[in-house]
Amino acid sequence: MSVVAPSHYASHPPGREVRRVFLHCSASDGEGSPYEGEALVRTVRAWHLARGWSDVGYHYLIDHGGRTMTGRPLGRIPAAQRGHNTGSVAIMVHDGRTTFPPPALDACRALCGAIDAHHGGRVTFHGHREVDPRKTCPVFDYRALLGLDSGGRMPAADDVPAPVPPPKPRLPMDHDDHREVAEVIDEDAWSIEALAIPIDTPLGRTLHARRERSLAIARQIAAL
Repeated sequence: MSVVAPSHYASHPPGREVRRVFLHCSASDGEGSPYEGEALVRTVRAWHLARGWSDVGYHYLIDHGGRTMTGRPLGRIPAAQRGHNTGSVAIMVHDGRTTFPPPALDACRALCGAIDAHHGGRVTFHGHREVDPRKTCPVFDYRALLGLDSGGRMPAADDVPAPVPPPKPRLPMDHDDHREVAEVIDEDAWSIEALAIPIDTPLGRTLHARRERSLAIARQIAAL
């Protein structure tokens, strides 16, 4: 057993057919060192050995802090959901019976995403309660957490909205740009001011309107 990253699944594939992933909770409010890190695996393994099982029943166990530990070897069928163990991977998230810290849920999402990617989106994800009506396990809203469709599949990569690209940086104007803007402004400014045309005359109003348009164009160019 060891603390692993989500990529562990791809680097240590089960070597057997996997069609479904089942999510479980520990149904325990245990806190402290016996439930943290690799000690969590030893604690749950002791529970399962006391039931007469040969090993811990889950392949992965996630503690409150979001650390993911290996349990039963992936090549072995789990002992986690009676009658539905073949062709499955079992993941347990340690909980406070009703509350799950965000790091634990984030780790669960990341691990499930890695498993889904390894199998090309062909696996489905389920809660223990789906195959045992006596259970409420895993308690948390795993369907919302993983974005599952009605068949238990995670969204395909194409279904995830593409990130909005950041705005293009504003490029500084070079010498030629500034000269062009200056010429546009100076031409119409000269028409009004150099000729001393009164602004309240028809010609003055026409030239003033032209200068305002030129200034607007200049501002647009400067903003590019």
